[in-house]
Amino acid sequence: MKRILATGATGFLGVHTTRLLKELGFESAALVRATSNLSLIENAVTDVMRTEPAIRLADVLEGYAAEAVVHMATDYGRQGTPASDVTRTNLLFSLELLEWAIARQARLFVNIDTCFTPDYPYLRPYTLSKKQFVTWGQTLCRDSDTKFVNLVVQHPFGPHDGAGKFVPWVMQQCLTSQETIPLTSGEQCKDFIYVSDVSDAIRCILANVDDLPDGFSQFEVGRGNAIS
Repeated sequence: MKRILATGATGFLGVHTTRLLKELGFESAALVRATSNLSLIENAVTDVMRTEPAIRLADVLEGYAAEAVVHMATDYGRQGTPASDVTRTNLLFSLELLEWAIARQARLFVNIDTCFTPDYPYLRPYTLSKKQFVTWGQTLCRDSDTKFVNLVVQHPFGPHDGAGKFVPWVMQQCLTSQETIPLTSGEQCKDFIYVSDVSDAIRCILANVDDLPDGFSQFEVGRGNAIS
């Protein structure tokens, strides 16, 4: 299995994953927004397809055949993004992509899920829409030729992460010699995993597609060691 369609390829995880797949001989096509900056992946992908809100996804992907889809695109809903926009990306676009994969009889659909739960108040529309899509994945792939693998990723960190994310932000506060860093009490625990290890987990799934059960599978991706 060599032909991969990757969404979110210009994002934090996507950059590392497409580069790794390129090194291993995979042919990755990137499905990106029309405004996406491709500078970090221009040598990592074999093809680029740009989506537009007014164009049906099936038309964008006309004539393309992927053996697997690695779905990393997401909308966190930060900076006041309306819940309807978050849902449009995390649920409706994702569902349209899954329907396309099933119709084209792709062997595998790998979905990158969040470790957050809907009862956690932070970024709730993001979490809810992500979990709703997983439920649809379970339903639609039950009787199809496409295996649906849901990877529940803990808290990745590493190069090219967004400056506003927790680890880069704390590092920047330290490097600029801030007298105090506004944090919580530190009672909550998080499982931090290096981003290249998440990419390697995706590689492992792709390499072992024959050993995966039909329908739905789910795996946790983390170090298994939460720290405060």
